[in-house]
Amino acid sequence: ASHVQEKTLQQGIELAQSRYWRIGDMYQGLGWEMLNWPLKADSIINGSDSKVALAALPAVEVNPPAPAVKASWVHKTGSTGGFGSYVAFVPEKNLGIVMLANKSYPNPAR
Repeated sequence: ASHVQEKTLQQGIELAQSRYWRIGDMYQGLGWEMLNWPLKADSIINGSDSKVALAALPAVEVNPPAPAVKASWVHKTGSTGGFGSYVAFVPEKNLGIVMLANKSYPNPAR
């Protein structure tokens, strides 16, 4: 069986958290959304609202992509009709949270 080398894993994490697109003060990585840290809770709540999350907003390509920024709020929501999830962490602080719910809550409530 092949094992993923720590260096390979670290490179993958850094690529996933690199900044490829910007919408306002939010950056998009490979599946992750990132905001500069520190920030106000309203930035997260407003940016996760369905009016923003489901809207067609102008995006600016970050070219070349900016490397991962440790002073970032990195987060991702997810849900289906039966569950909701939210993952957020601040690499600089080595601090994060994973919330799993047996119910689909609206993004701002997560």
